[in-house]
Amino acid sequence: MHRALTIAFLLLIYLSPALQAQTFATAPEKPKLILYIIVEQMRQDYLPRFQDKLGAGGFRRLQEQGFWCRDARYTSALNQSAPAHATLATGVYPSFHGIVSDYWYNRTSRKWEDAVADEKESTVGGSYEAGRVSPRQLTATTLGDELRLNTRKLSLIYSIAWDAAPAVLSAGHHANGAFWIDEQTGNWVTSTFYKEIPLAFLQSYNLRQIPASHASRTWMTRFPTHTYATCWPDLNAYEKGFGGRTTFPYNLQEMLRNKSLTDKMGTLRATPFANTIIKDMAVALLEREPLGKDGYTDMLTITFSGTEHIGRLFGPQSIEMEDAFLWLDQDLEQLFASVDAQVGMENTLVVLTATHGMATPPAYTGEDSNAAGYFNTNSAISLLRSYLNALYGEGDWLTGYRNRQGYLNRELIEKSGKSFEAVAQTAAAFLSEFSGVSSAITSKQLAEYPAGGLLIQQRNSFHPLRSGDILVTLAPGWTEKTERVSESDSPYPYDVRVPLFWMGWKIPRGTHGEPVDLTDVATTVAEMLHIQAPGAASGKILLPLLP
Repeated sequence: MHRALTIAFLLLIYLSPALQAQTFATAPEKPKLILYIIVEQMRQDYLPRFQDKLGAGGFRRLQEQGFWCRDARYTSALNQSAPAHATLATGVYPSFHGIVSDYWYNRTSRKWEDAVADEKESTVGGSYEAGRVSPRQLTATTLGDELRLNTRKLSLIYSIAWDAAPAVLSAGHHANGAFWIDEQTGNWVTSTFYKEIPLAFLQSYNLRQIPASHASRTWMTRFPTHTYATCWPDLNAYEKGFGGRTTFPYNLQEMLRNKSLTDKMGTLRATPFANTIIKDMAVALLEREPLGKDGYTDMLTITFSGTEHIGRLFGPQSIEMEDAFLWLDQDLEQLFASVDAQVGMENTLVVLTATHGMATPPAYTGEDSNAAGYFNTNSAISLLRSYLNALYGEGDWLTGYRNRQGYLNRELIEKSGKSFEAVAQTAAAFLSEFSGVSSAITSKQLAEYPAGGLLIQQRNSFHPLRSGDILVTLAPGWTEKTERVSESDSPYPYDVRVPLFWMGWKIPRGTHGEPVDLTDVATTVAEMLHIQAPGAASGKILLPLLP
């Protein structure tokens, strides 16, 4: 028996390259469909922690049948959702694509500006404000754009997410359609920016009212709570929860009784059911639209947003977070099964990665250690304004501060006759004295200092027209004090290292231990398709993945 097993094992090793070559031989020259899956808020350490509970057809299928880049990371400093989606789509950082953060200060209008807001456009399928968006703020082409242009716009490019920004930025400038949830109506909506949307599909799908139907469900753990050994106890002092409710089960029907539809949808987005709603929309689109059905490569980007909102309420070490990924594992299994049936995995190039990670809450790690803590932004900025008034006289010297970027009043400084850089350096030096601040520099200093370390990440995240005049970096383990359990926009490994999987088509099986920059994804996929990479793309081609 032992001898027979040995022979069988040796035969398997001998035949594996041949079997893989046979699979490659049956695959088309180019994939018929690119399935780009982006998970909001997924740290590199999550899957190893959750490994024992994963099913066979979701994340484990990616691990066993695909190619796993184990050291993928962003080389940027402000890792939020909108910049990450723009980077994954364009293959370049905010210094070129312009999406420096989820919001930035517009010096012309003197208002905070949403990354995708566009008053020129209107909503299709929902409330007035929900669809007034476009990708016009994106100053670089995307992978989808290049694919459409290469095929004389015969390729189909779609994007799906819970929120507008991920959907719009992933879709790009020339997509057929992008879809997201309008929390006022519970409908899937889009923008008039997209001229080729499948309107009949959108209208018929919304008639089923699928998103709102999930608001009567109960969120229970998929396994007994005592088996979530790497998590905090279900009852702990660190979570915000749903209005203070932080323990399983979460009976949504009871919790949301007499609540408005907007409140219901707002709660629903912070449950695993949000990802199920997104998966169901993706499966319906695959079934109803001719994705992957002709000689032109199509592209569907799916952003699973539920984990982002769950992380903000419960934190990365919560049972809720692990359980959300176990639900997502099941959703991925069903999504892959749909791809198998509708297109065929041998015809589909699957890429799965994430936008960012999340810091462990300082309250959990212990603030007394000086290795973690909360930076009180409101207090620091209030003191800075008082300090500038004492030095230079009464005035609104600092017009805005957000995302650890300070915007100075350039007109006031010019009228006062003072040196702009001197005022900026004074403000930066003042902020540098606060506990938890690793550095505070001016935009001019950022350009002049020798490149290296965090400065490279800061430069990649800096855009001269949209970034602040003062740039603050907190120390590792420190986060801003907000209403959330933790934050996810630092330059440190817990935020910038994320999973990266490839599967299907002609992708070899295996793992890759060398560092991979997330800008490499768009460049590599473009090479696989034999098309021009996005115009500003800076990533390199991952040669081990090429057939």
